[in-house]
Amino acid sequence: MRYLGIALTVCMMILSVSAVRAAAALPQGSWVLRVEQGGAWADIPDAVMDLAGQPFVSVRGLAQGIGASLSWIEVTKEAVFTSERTVAMLRAGDRQAYVNGSAVTLSASPDAESGRLAIAAPDIRALGLAVEIDGQTRVIKVSRPRSRIKRASVSADHGVVSVLIEGDTPFRYSDFVLCTPDRVVIDIYDAVLEPSVLTVDVADSVVKRVRAAMNRPGVVRVVVDLASALGYTVEYTAGAPARLAIEFHTRITHFALDSAAPLPRLLVATAGRSAFSAPQVDAEGIMLMDFPSAQVCLDQAELVPEGGPVKWARITALEGGGARLRVKLEEGYSAIVRDRLCDDNGVVIDFALTVCSVRSYEGPGCTVVHITTSGPVGFRPFRLNEPDRLAVDLPGVWAASSSLVEVHSRSVTQVRLAQFAEGTARAVLDLGEAWAHSWDVSPDGKGIMLTVASSPVFGRTVVIDPGHGGTDPGAVKDGVYEKDINLDIASRLRQLLEMSGARVVMTRNDDCSVQLSDRSRMANEAAPDAIISIHCNSTTWDIFPSGTESYYFNTVPYSQELAALVHTCVVRELQLMDRKVRRGDYHMVRETSAPAVLVEVGFMSNGVDLQKLRDPEFRQKAATGMFKGLSMYLGSDMFRKWRVESTGTSGDWRQVGGNSSSRQGSGGR
Repeated sequence: MRYLGIALTVCMMILSVSAVRAAAALPQGSWVLRVEQGGAWADIPDAVMDLAGQPFVSVRGLAQGIGASLSWIEVTKEAVFTSERTVAMLRAGDRQAYVNGSAVTLSASPDAESGRLAIAAPDIRALGLAVEIDGQTRVIKVSRPRSRIKRASVSADHGVVSVLIEGDTPFRYSDFVLCTPDRVVIDIYDAVLEPSVLTVDVADSVVKRVRAAMNRPGVVRVVVDLASALGYTVEYTAGAPARLAIEFHTRITHFALDSAAPLPRLLVATAGRSAFSAPQVDAEGIMLMDFPSAQVCLDQAELVPEGGPVKWARITALEGGGARLRVKLEEGYSAIVRDRLCDDNGVVIDFALTVCSVRSYEGPGCTVVHITTSGPVGFRPFRLNEPDRLAVDLPGVWAASSSLVEVHSRSVTQVRLAQFAEGTARAVLDLGEAWAHSWDVSPDGKGIMLTVASSPVFGRTVVIDPGHGGTDPGAVKDGVYEKDINLDIASRLRQLLEMSGARVVMTRNDDCSVQLSDRSRMANEAAPDAIISIHCNSTTWDIFPSGTESYYFNTVPYSQELAALVHTCVVRELQLMDRKVRRGDYHMVRETSAPAVLVEVGFMSNGVDLQKLRDPEFRQKAATGMFKGLSMYLGSDMFRKWRVESTGTSGDWRQVGGNSSSRQGSGGR
């Protein structure tokens, strides 16, 4: 019996060991990894192991289950887990992981003792996944977190319809077009739709309504119903909330020539505001103008008029979206986009000849002023009195900007060229001591020579922008308002410029509010030679900055040269710290077409600078420095180059820009 008891005990021990091994291999009630796949759940076999009583999940099994990739680096025992939203680096035995470039501390170190890298089940969340751990059923459920789509709204800005979709977290999407009926479809993945998102009817001739619904589990579908096919652009911004904006193209609905206009005119009608490029001329001499966010909706897309400068005009769709206007013109004609006539309903393009040059030279006892044009013109010279002037009208010619030419003659003080009427440019010679004149038209009709004497008169147009004003005080320190200092310096600079014969345009002359858009519009309408915007600096994060700094942005290198010269002269006059010249994205140097500089005279937040800014003599020095810098620039070769490039003429570079409307007064001025 004793031996029998021993035998039974040994058998029981052997059976117990066998049972433990069998349970470790696949025990009843072992952990299960269940992954969401396409709206259904799938169990991933042999993906969970029990380590010290805690479930660890195989990273490779997890990656396979959710469609991610896994790379293993044997030397360092590291794994790189890459999914649609996450790139994570995990190292065996190291609790610190790196997820999307940021360090993350895990609840437990990844384990690789079994030959497979595994992480604690709660740490699955660090990989950008949602995880539910049910200890009773021993099921680990993993799914992608779903964005909640909380908004699908519609807006119309100047006739351009946009649809905005918002989710509380970033999401993936795809967009496509369906026909019969026409509609745009946006599928948003790993998302759920809030009940508050309703169907929206749109008061537009093409975009009819926007509706949203759950297309299938995890997929929100937004449908935009259209009356006809219409192009669109999509812009996605990740974040919280994440935004998806769909902007529909405007439609080109009509284009025609207007023979009743003062100049040959092409009207391009659009249903809503459409951006367009500046006219360009290709190698074949065809004028090109692109409408990148417009769609051609025309019954007739080609015009072939009889007579006139337009030989033919066509509008065609561009591959990839947008439309292109192509116009074949008679030699010498240019396209002029009439910005002041363009609105939300279309673009107005006039076609006209241009003035190529206005030159003068001395002859025996006389001065010859030679005006050339890009094509034959029916020049009409005539005299004007009180004061005595010689004028010539140029019908069919467009003067892009007013200009003033210094002649260096005793009998001609200046030649002014401007747009007198919508279809007629006019050149006016202001006469001095000699009143007689004669004129000859060149045989090809492209030029006229006016013979008179000469006298030096010179001026240029400068726009001065005193920063802030009115309800916008700018920086305020110890009862000193930046707007007042800016205006005082600007007024002093204006006086210096006008005393030298310059034409000055101020964006404000007193303490009034002027919007930034109005300031840049005023500056561009003045067609200036240079623009200077005057400001004072201030900061709250550092009480120590002191000195002068200047900024430029557009028309590089011309604005850069202007800024460098003005800055150098101001620093030399003020003897403040030189904080250098930089390229800065400020409105008045970005939204203006002429060379422009923005000067920050000094720091109001600095006690020493502020005390100096209070001093009228110091402000006079600031104006003097700006005046010297402007003078150096307007007399430089760089300015000459800009004048030639901006006017597109080979005439005398000393032509002076100005506001064409100022040349259209009564009495032929």
